[in-house]
Amino acid sequence: MIHESIFLHYLDHELEQFWIRTDKAYHQQVHKELLLATKLACLLAYSSVSLPASNYFESKMSREILSEVEYFAQFGLIKQLSSSRNLDHFLSKKKNEQYKQDLEKRSKYEDKEIIIPGSWKKRERSATEDIVNSWNDSIDDMEKWKNIYINSKCKSIASFEKTLSSVPRKLENRAFISKYVVPMLLPKNPSDDLRSEIDFDLNTIITKSYIGSFVTEENAVCFVDFVALNTLNLLVPDNKENISYARLVQSILSFDNKFKTNLFHDILESNNEKLFQLKYSENWKYFIEYYSNGSKLDDDKVRDFTNIGSRYQIDGNEKDTASVEAEPTDDPDKKKILNDNIDLIEKNRTLIKQLARKDQKLLKIEYSKWRKKSLYKIGLHIIVEVSIALALYYLFKNLTNLVPQGDEEFNAMISRIASYGNWFSILGIGVVSIVKWKFSNSSIYLLFKFIKDRAERLEEIDNIMN
Repeated sequence: MIHESIFLHYLDHELEQFWIRTDKAYHQQVHKELLLATKLACLLAYSSVSLPASNYFESKMSREILSEVEYFAQFGLIKQLSSSRNLDHFLSKKKNEQYKQDLEKRSKYEDKEIIIPGSWKKRERSATEDIVNSWNDSIDDMEKWKNIYINSKCKSIASFEKTLSSVPRKLENRAFISKYVVPMLLPKNPSDDLRSEIDFDLNTIITKSYIGSFVTEENAVCFVDFVALNTLNLLVPDNKENISYARLVQSILSFDNKFKTNLFHDILESNNEKLFQLKYSENWKYFIEYYSNGSKLDDDKVRDFTNIGSRYQIDGNEKDTASVEAEPTDDPDKKKILNDNIDLIEKNRTLIKQLARKDQKLLKIEYSKWRKKSLYKIGLHIIVEVSIALALYYLFKNLTNLVPQGDEEFNAMISRIASYGNWFSILGIGVVSIVKWKFSNSSIYLLFKFIKDRAERLEEIDNIMN
């Protein structure tokens, strides 16, 4: 089943408290699960895979996972959503309005050289407005607020409802997140356990409205039924036919077992260009039909796939289409199917080559910028180091004039030091160079690194078409 648009709701930084634990193995399991879900989203989506632009800045996991599918981003499949008209406006709003007083949050938007993967899409709706509307509409639903009310500083339901109503106004231009809302509702100096409990409850309420805002506008679906993160089902709007992650994975494994393919392994091991190639493979095409039909193919499709599709797996050992010919047959239908599949593979190979050329062009542009910036940095450090050397040389050569005169023995010592000015200058610049080398910013270190990185980048550009 191909979906028009899939929303990656699980890459939100605010959701990380749902799985933050000291257990490193569990964190790795979560990372693997969300990475696989993102790969599957890119394979399943027809039009777009979308997420809020803020996720990329605020969530390290989001950046790590998106780096595995950035090849899709280059061609517009991944969309970064924001109510801001462009990236500059977005950064200005975050730094100067929403997180003006929050240095920790604000610092995440300070990197001026960051390039987010995917295309920028301005939203027509406002997530904050949708959260506020949902917040106000739910104030009368005390069943939802029961636990928060019991632990709040309010002494009556009327007082509690009044406090809830005042929250949007008190936030002013700050982001509508639980971090800022909790202090408005709890008494002073709550215990860490209570703060954590209420923070979790509020985060669930706010985040569900936040996700609903994006899903409604994009008419998108989300993944549900995660294995390690089954609590995320609480956050997804109920009025959508969402994708069951567990069922999808089970279907892929069932497909592999039934048709002796390695589709699940290919998805796990592939990223970027290889994963993009997999999206247009015969295996994936037949799997989509298998998955859409409730994990079954009709007899004709089974024969077609067994005879044709399974030959063209994306495992680095596929047959070269230049040597693939239709097998002799008197059946015109079978011959047509064979020739159609050969044509499809040829078209896919042509597309991959076109994308590789575009990728090569982008790398050349990036290399040019990197080379200019690196040489400028090396030159700057050379100027600094030469300036230090000249300053030391001048200092020692003029030491007799700079140091006040004393007795004859003292003056003789100063003269001897000045006579070795050249050596002291060399020693001084040597010490400076060693210190700068230790911190990886001496001109010699940067020059060696530039030569090494330059060779690797040029090799990457030359090999991208292979």
